[in-house]
Amino acid sequence: MFNKTIVTTGLILATCLGAFAQPIINHYLNIQPEPFKGGRVSAVIESHELMINNVAGQPFTVEKRYNNAQLIVSETSTGKASGANLTRTWEYDHKNRPVLITTKQFVNILGWKNERIEFAYNDTTNFLKSIKVFKEDAIDISGNVKCDDKGSPIYVEVFNSKGAHTSTEKIYYLPANNLVKIMVYKINNQLSGITNVPLDNSKPFTHSTLNREYYSNGDIMLDSINGNNKINQAYYYEYEYDSKGNWVVKTTYQVNVTKSNKIRNKKAEEKTTRQVIYG
Repeated sequence: MFNKTIVTTGLILATCLGAFAQPIINHYLNIQPEPFKGGRVSAVIESHELMINNVAGQPFTVEKRYNNAQLIVSETSTGKASGANLTRTWEYDHKNRPVLITTKQFVNILGWKNERIEFAYNDTTNFLKSIKVFKEDAIDISGNVKCDDKGSPIYVEVFNSKGAHTSTEKIYYLPANNLVKIMVYKINNQLSGITNVPLDNSKPFTHSTLNREYYSNGDIMLDSINGNNKINQAYYYEYEYDSKGNWVVKTTYQVNVTKSNKIRNKKAEEKTTRQVIYG
């Protein structure tokens, strides 16, 4: 039986200037141990159900498996007909550094599409030196990575499939906000986008474009765009937890936030039921 106590949390938002693909360094920075509570978790099985009125949506199930370091090693998404529509695997070396991500996804009439992401490390320093993204066995994009003396990536030169330098990613670490800021520049040094990701996804993080509030247990209560009077929408989550403190039911709502930070027009969008497998 799970604990019926319900708390709320908001959607983690990334900020961008203009429309651009995610920075290539995100493939590396986003690989972090899952912040489970109450001991080792070997797998979770999530069932997703769309709750928007008059909007057709097929329920689907996602199964994720983890290694002893609580790093994800596989993910399988299954549709209503019980057929897998996405499979993804992660491979790590003996230091739990990512070396390969492989994705196979079914895309409408295009059929199955394949992608792999390869990470390489410097033989002398053991720091990350390159990231390569392949589509159907042909290189799509690559990045040469420069790290600081502690091994944290700080600079990435990005190249397209023909080897032309297309952009540069500059990475800044803000420990006080538990934040990594990635600024992407075109080759003419024009800023084309900014992405913010948590330095440690087990802890709260903040940045200036978000208005964020937390419960005493560290879960997010509210996430909304800060300083924009025209956009007042936010995502609001309600959770139910098991006896170890991991959520087993999550309901996602879209809400409006007033200037005084009051929640209005709460509309359910999705319900996720999760089985957490321990051991």
